[in-house]
Amino acid sequence: MAILNIRIMLDICLIVVIAASAFVAPVRAAPPSQGTMQNGIPIAKIGGSKICCPSDTVTLDGWASIDVGGEVVEWYWDLDGNGSVDTVADRGELTFRAPEKPQSYLVLLRVKDNGNTMSLPDSAVLHVMEDRPKVTVGPDTTVQIGTRVFFRPRVACHCGAMVSYEWDLDGDEVFEYHSAKNANTSKAYFRPGKYRTRFRVVNSYGKEAGGIQTITVTTQLPR
Repeated sequence: MAILNIRIMLDICLIVVIAASAFVAPVRAAPPSQGTMQNGIPIAKIGGSKICCPSDTVTLDGWASIDVGGEVVEWYWDLDGNGSVDTVADRGELTFRAPEKPQSYLVLLRVKDNGNTMSLPDSAVLHVMEDRPKVTVGPDTTVQIGTRVFFRPRVACHCGAMVSYEWDLDGDEVFEYHSAKNANTSKAYFRPGKYRTRFRVVNSYGKEAGGIQTITVTTQLPR
């Protein structure tokens, strides 16, 4: 009887141990090590595209370029987008003279950090505007003899100020009207004929433009 009781007690202890082992909390793995932060690749940033006139002084802004964990130390400028570096600067601001040829130029910027790492390029566009004036003269017209004709050309130019306005009003290829301020003038025609008047304007860049307006003078206007 005593032996039976001992066996029963041993069986109960074994069941308790098995049950307890089934509810043991799992061991959690240690969190992965965060390691140390490394310097990132620098980021080139141009302040924006520019619009200018030929040979103007232009300033490009690369100060927004950044490097996480380091600093930008050199700015590499490609001013015509051909893949070759034109200027290396040790500061983010670049001032230079714009090209003489009017067109749009692709500008690329790459920067290097103090870890000697080079960025990918950022881009902007330098728009060099046309510096030649654009002129529109009045339409060809027919007037009766003795009529005064008023000439009011339209002149527009993105670059430079107008410095000279001239008119050849009788078609003899001699500019008899000259002004530095006003393109408007008039003339009375007292002889019948066809007059090929010519207008010419010059701006401060030395660029010239003009137009032709034909005035036909008759003794009697057609009905």
